[in-house]
Order: sequence, then structure tokens, then C-alpha cells
Amino acid sequence: MQTKKTSLVFFFGIIFFMGCKIVYAERDSYYVIPFDVDPPIMIDGNLEDWAGIPAIALDRKEQVSYGAANWTDINDLSGKIYLAYRYEGLYIAAEIVDDNILQPYVGKETWKGDHLGLYMDMLPDLESWRLAFGRGQVQILFSPGTVGKTYFDKEFVKPHIYIVLPEGASTLGSDIAAKKIPKGYVIEAYIPFTCMNIEKVKMNQDASFEIAVSDSDVMPAEQQTLITYRTEKWNRSRGRMTPLVFGDGNGRGSLPIKSISVLKETRVTEGNDIEISFDAPPAYQNKEPYLFFKARIDSEKPIGYQSEAISIYLNGTKLPADSISNKPQKVMCMTGNEITLISDDGSLTIPRTPSYVACDAVGCIYRLIESIKACEFEFNISELIKEGKNKIVFYNLSKPPKSESFEVIIENLEIRNKMKAKPVVVAPAPTGSLPVLEPRKDLSKTYSNLLQKSDSIEFKLDDEEYSIKSRFTTPDGNWYHDTTKFYIHTRKIIEHNEWIEIHDTFKNLTNQNIPIMQEHSCLLGKNKENIWLACERVDKTGETSQPLNPTIFASNKESGIGMLPLNDEFRVHANQSSSDNVISLSDREFVLKAGSEYTAEWAVVPVKSPDIWDFINVTRRLLDANFTLKYMFAFILKSEPVWVWNDKVFKNFIELKSANFVTQIMDFAKYNGKNIHGLAFQKLIGQHCNFYTDFHKRLKRLFPDGSIKHAIYYHCYLDVMEENAERFKDCRKVDSAGNQITYSGSRSKLYVPTLENDWGKEIGKGIDIRIKDVGCDAIYWDEYNQSKGKYTYNMWDGCSADIDPETFKIIRLKGAVHLLSLDFLHYHMKRLIDSGVPLVCNGAPMSRTLAKLKFQNFVETGNINRCYETILHSPIALGDHITELTEKDAYGVMLKALDRGCLYSWYRSVEVYPTHKTLTEHMFPFTPIELHSGYVIGKERIITNRSGLFGWGDNSEFKTYVYDREGRITDGKEAKNVIREGKTYAEIRIPQGYSVAVVRSGVGD
Repeated sequence: MQTKKTSLVFFFGIIFFMGCKIVYAERDSYYVIPFDVDPPIMIDGNLEDWAGIPAIALDRKEQVSYGAANWTDINDLSGKIYLAYRYEGLYIAAEIVDDNILQPYVGKETWKGDHLGLYMDMLPDLESWRLAFGRGQVQILFSPGTVGKTYFDKEFVKPHIYIVLPEGASTLGSDIAAKKIPKGYVIEAYIPFTCMNIEKVKMNQDASFEIAVSDSDVMPAEQQTLITYRTEKWNRSRGRMTPLVFGDGNGRGSLPIKSISVLKETRVTEGNDIEISFDAPPAYQNKEPYLFFKARIDSEKPIGYQSEAISIYLNGTKLPADSISNKPQKVMCMTGNEITLISDDGSLTIPRTPSYVACDAVGCIYRLIESIKACEFEFNISELIKEGKNKIVFYNLSKPPKSESFEVIIENLEIRNKMKAKPVVVAPAPTGSLPVLEPRKDLSKTYSNLLQKSDSIEFKLDDEEYSIKSRFTTPDGNWYHDTTKFYIHTRKIIEHNEWIEIHDTFKNLTNQNIPIMQEHSCLLGKNKENIWLACERVDKTGETSQPLNPTIFASNKESGIGMLPLNDEFRVHANQSSSDNVISLSDREFVLKAGSEYTAEWAVVPVKSPDIWDFINVTRRLLDANFTLKYMFAFILKSEPVWVWNDKVFKNFIELKSANFVTQIMDFAKYNGKNIHGLAFQKLIGQHCNFYTDFHKRLKRLFPDGSIKHAIYYHCYLDVMEENAERFKDCRKVDSAGNQITYSGSRSKLYVPTLENDWGKEIGKGIDIRIKDVGCDAIYWDEYNQSKGKYTYNMWDGCSADIDPETFKIIRLKGAVHLLSLDFLHYHMKRLIDSGVPLVCNGAPMSRTLAKLKFQNFVETGNINRCYETILHSPIALGDHITELTEKDAYGVMLKALDRGCLYSWYRSVEVYPTHKTLTEHMFPFTPIELHSGYVIGKERIITNRSGLFGWGDNSEFKTYVYDREGRITDGKEAKNVIREGKTYAEIRIPQGYSVAVVRSGVGD
């Protein structure tokens, strides 16, 4: 065999330049900026969109890195900073405590007054020896302006953004809002990465940052104090910054892989080999070396794979099959056939393709499932590489026909230095006694000694006495506890066994619109242990406004107390907060129309347990939320399933996912380069109807029993047709400055549908077009509650306003989009349900009116804790479209959702193709009885990832189905049927990562 040799010497170590260590060569710890999942954050000065995003606390004395002598305490200057991103730009928000807000400046003098400063290094590997700011470094100042003052006030300065670096950078596309709060101000902003001379960022891209809050308390204003994330003495230096990674929606990320190039390109002809030499230093601690390269056999178009095409030797030893790290040994391609990518002896299968991406493209029948890159190969070489001289040899083993060439092209050969995987400690199956887990039967009264006073409700829960005090504002700047000269207040108490229902009625005594803020607060005892806002645990203090789950719950060692609003207006406006041993439920945005009457309905939920899940289950009974969920939802996206997949691949996709509700979106065409949201769909559907009708015919042919419902995506707020901004001018959703609100940059504009307005009439037709004209038999309704932001400022809903938190006067009237559109939503949803058209929606209902329709929904889980948003209605998590790349990934999200009391629906489509059935085959129908962390009990079945004795508290017969850590069904030995005191139980003993479906006979499957 002829040998072609190429030698290259390289080192992958720590590099020095002029005595300075490369700053970013080996960064193992970093801050992760979470991805902003849909809907995008609305820049309006309200931080409710930031729920679940961690705060950076600036509240320690050692963080005062400049002007420490001027700083007294956290009431002088402190704050919480929030960061999030989308690929196109960065979001930043801050709650600043500042006892004297002073910012009279704009432009380059902004730094002298109060402001928020962001410092970033977007190119940390560029000239990493350089400490001074230069190319790649960013300094941006976010000014609150004269927050609290209006345009008509003297010396008014509006909130603004000033970019110090890059010099001369434009703020085009940026947005900022500020709002005064009792102890300081809130600032919220969006800055496109183009303002930083960066087009976009990628997930797991690295950078560095520092955040600083600047304070000025004297006139003329000058910078007196800086409080920063890091504690070193202040100076603007790259070396002082904190490494960061742009992560996923759950705030997880990993540093990009650092690699050293060995060879850009070489070719190996049939029967020949190539030898490459290199030098290597000792391996780093906690790091492992990997060999990476791309390989293909050239062809005019993707035509398949050449098996056993090449083998690789490192230092005389053939790379074994089990050393490949970026793909399995065998995998399916979209022909439905299984391909052996690496044989048992280590020989590689190489794609025959004109480029390294052509065979991975959606629509190519040779595309591998699970997003595996066919031409990319990576091997762990930690056992074979050695310090000093190393030699790699590629052998081309191909024996093509004489008329063909199987020359293998090898490119981007490199050595990667990756962190060693941390050992995963998996809890084994338990031995010994197990907890009995069955539905609670005793629903008797939980509280006693209920007493109503003029300003409070008092009751006793076990040995603990609780008092909930109420107060209401008037536009003269005062708080009252009952009737005032502006309104009559009356209260009605309705006792239930598990909750107390309160009706507060207000009658306006004037001919003016009266702003009324209401607050209901409970002083917690000394034994308080935990607090949950919207069912998410928080520290001692916190605040949220979450209509999807408008609850607050606090517990001690023995019991707990919760509150929630009930009627539509209160739910939409509701604010939940905790501070100083007090929990509060409030409405800070309500206006009582002149001469009108309004009843705010809310509930107190005393629980004889500190368990948040007991509170959740009582609240679900209160809301009558335990209705039957019928559908295993799955997206089928793009055209590949319609026209490329063969019948076997098409049918297996649906059957192995156990889907009975499959949804196509609107990706059959573009309108001026944009996805066809809104009326663009209705304009173009006539030309492209076969995208849906061909799919529908195939679905009905392969599943003639009609068991699989075909849905089409529907959205009632978004539109991409620029010409419609004028046509539906009065229907636009606008911010407080009068600008139409857009979604994801300027790609889509937002409108507010009602039954009466023109937009509602036109977009409402889209439902009938999908059902009657196209012929689908179900509807998937995305973001039906609202889309990006709660309010519009060009319509009044008759009850909402921005209210000054100090004077209690109306600043401006506004309309809650959900309330404005409620009649539209209710009408169309009800007519679908009444006509038997299956409906699945994105998001739990924000109003009682819609919740009463009892339709199935899920919640997107780019951030898995969003499961709590739907826990009080339809407890289903949609898969994570950001991180799910494989079946195993999807199964992992199922288990995480179950940890949060939720079932699962499939998101990823062509990327996550199933090869086997999994837990989803026994998930529906499901009528909830109780939800818990790690297990859910329904009338038809119990789904669990925990061990225990599971049953319904009776002698029901059932079958058990056990799934392993891969989501594959086992022989079932981990579960058995037992009888205890005449009751039947599934005795389940599973190790961590397993799951079980207990299916009740005659009720479930």
C-alpha cells in the first residue's frame, strides 16, 4: 500500500504573550444568560415577563467597587439585575433601590447621573492578552431619565440608551422603558447585537460581562458610587470581567469547544492512506482530548453511504467503535433503513454527498435522525494520545467499480480539548418500606373560627391563627378599609370546606372613573418556612404578576395558607408579592367606571399541610379543573413529512410517538420573506392548499379509523402584511408611546381582535378556512390569551389603567388585550367545542370565562419551570424545542415535566424521529384527580417517576408498564401488584431515570 505522509507539529497548551497569560484559554466557571422563550419580553417597565429568570444581586458592601465612602446601606443603592437574550439581541432589566434618583443628563454625559452600565466582551478570544477595551468590547449606559416625571414637567429627561463603545454605534432597533417604584426605579431595555457590531449570537457562545449601577445624589450631578457584580476595585478592564455563556431557556450552557487545527484538507484515494504527525503536551487536569474531522465522498447529489470506507489509526492502534463520541454505531435515515455508521472493527461509513450539509438537509431522504451530522466524526483519544510525537493514519478501504471514484475528502482535522464528563450518580431502586400514594379521601373542613371584621378575615388553622387584612385606595392618595366618599364597599363571605370565597363589591358614588388599588395581606407567624409565587418557590421576598397561575402560598412546618383571584378582571390584574414576613394579593391597575358597580372575587385556601402540592390540588378542585385530557399532541413540521417520507416512515412517526392529534404549522410559503402569520395565510392558502390536503389524505389513508386528528396552526394576534397596518389602524396593539408593538423584531405586527372590530372579523374567518375550505378536523390555537405584553394603550377595556403608586391617581387608561378579546376568544372556542372540533391551545387560560370551557392546553418549556403556569388547568408540558435533539432528550423532558406535575406533548418534529414507543403510549386519556412532584393520579391511570405503593384507594385492577432510562419498555419486573387491607396497589421500585404507567382496567386503555 502506498503511503502519503503529511507532518504538522502543534501544541495545545497555555499560551503566553508579553508575559500575559491568555485570559480566556481555560475558563471552567461562567455565568449563563438564559434564552428568552416565547413570547418575547415586552419592554414596558413591568417585569412580569422576567419570571423564572435569575437575578444578579447587587446588595453587598464589598460590591461597592467605587465611592464606598459615599455608600450608606442597601437603601442608598442596591439592585437586582436580570439578563436574557434572543439570537438577535440582549434584554436587560433592573430593580434599583435608590433613595435619591438624579439623572439630568443625556448623551456622553449620561455617566454622571444615575444609570445602569453594561460592559461586555463579545470577542474574548481576540487579542486576549489585551486588557484595555478595544475591538469587540462594549460599554452601554441605560438611563432612567427623570423617571416619575412626564413630558410636560420642567427638566423632563426621557429614559434613553447611550453607547460608549463601539464608538459611533447606532441604537437603531433598541428599546427602553423606566418606571418609578416606591424605593427607587425599574429600568428595562432591549439592545440588538448589531449595536455591538455583532450580527447574532449562538447558543453556547461565550463572552464576558460586568454590570454596574451608578449613583449620584448631589447637584450638579456627578458619579459618586458604583455597585458592581464583581468586588475588585473598579476599573474598566477585560481582566476584571466575568466569563459568560449564552445558554438555553433553562439557564444551562456550556463553553464552546476550544480546538487546535491540525489539517485543513486532504484526500485519500482508494487503497491508499495518509499519515499525519503532530506533537502534543501532557493532558490537562479534568480535560480529555478528542479527534474531530469531516469526511465525505464527492457526488453530484446525496446518493447514500459507502460502508466501511475508511479506518483510522492513532499511534499504531485502530480507533475502536466505542471511541466515537458524536453518533451511535447504528442509526436510521429518512428512508426508514438503519445504517451502520461504524462497524464493530472501527471502520467508518462515509456519506456520498456534494457538500458537508447537503445530506443533513430537511427533505433529503439520506438525512440521519436525531440531528446527527452525517459527515462529522469525533473520537475520544484519551487512551491513545501521548505526550510528544503522535501519528494519525487514515486508510481508504473502498473498492469501487472501475467507473467510479471513492476518494475520501477529509477536512477540518483538529484536536479538541473537552471537559471530562462528570460521573452521574444515579439513585438505585429503593428497598424496605415504601410510601402509600393514593388520592386523598377526606375533604372535610380545614379551618375553624372564621370571623369577619370591617378590615379583615380571621380564622384558625390547627393551632395557628391567621388574619388577612384588606385595604383599598382612593384618588386622594389614601388607603381605606371600607366605604369612602368615592365608593361604597360591601363584602360577602362564602364558606367552603377547603377554601373561603370572598366577594368585595364596589359601587362608584361619583361621575368620574375612580382608580381603586386593592391589597389583601397576611402576616405570617414566626414559624414561616417557605413561600411560593405562582407555585414557584422564592426566597423571603419576591413579586410576580402571573394571570396563568395567580396564586401565592406560604407554609410553616405543619400547614400553609394561599390566596388567589377568581374573576376575570382580578386574575388579569393580579399581583402576588412577599416581603417582611407578609404575603399579599393585590390589584394595582383597576378603574371603576363612573356610576358603575364591580365585584372582585378571590379566595383564601387554608391547607393542613406545608406541601405546595396539597395547595395545588385544593385549588384545582376550587377551579373545577379536573376534566379529561384526551390528546397526545405532536407537531409535524415542514414539507418533508408531506412529500418525502414514505408510508412506513410517516406511519411510524405517528405510531411510535403515540400521537392522536398532529399539527401542521404555516411553513408552506413565505410572504415577503416572512412566516405567513395572520391574513397572509388567508391570502396564500389558495395557491398552496395541497400542503395540507395531501397530508390530510395520506393521514386518512394510513389511519382510516379517524383516530388521528389533523390540526392546523392558528394565531389571532400576529400579522406580517405591512399594508395591513393602515387598513386595521384602529385595531393595532400599541405601547404607551403610541407605537405599534411588533413580535421578534419587526417581522410581525400585533393586532387586537374583537367580535366587533375589522381585524377580529377578518382573522376570525381563518378558523373556518382551516376547517371548511382546507378540510382539517382540529385546531391548534397558539398564544390565544394575548401575545407579547398584556396591555394596549389605544383601547380601553373599561377597567384597566396605569395608576400612580404614590398619588393613586390615573396616569393613563389602557386595555388588557385578554379582556378586550375575551368575547372573541370565547365565541370562537365555544363554537369549535360545541361542534365537536378538537381544540388544543398554547397556554393555560388567563380568565375564568375561558377556563370554564375546559379545553386542553399545554405550555412551552424552553424553561421547564413554565410547567407551573399550566398546573391549575391542563397540566401538560410541550417538549423543549431548544434542547431536545434525540428521543432520549425528549424522554428526559418528560421526566422533568413529571417532576412538576405535568404530562407531555411532542414539539420537535423532523429532528426527533422515534425508533420505539415510550411513556407517551400510556399517557392519555387522563382525568386528573391529584398532581404531585414526580407522579400524577388520574381516573384512568397513574404516571410516575417515583417509587411507592400506588393506587386509587380501592380494589381497582390495573396493568403496569415500566420504562428504563432510555425510555424503552422493560420486562416490568420493577413493578408488581399487591393487596393491602383489601386495596390493590402497584408496588413500584424503580431506579432514578425510570418511569411507570399504571393503567386502570376498564377505565384507561
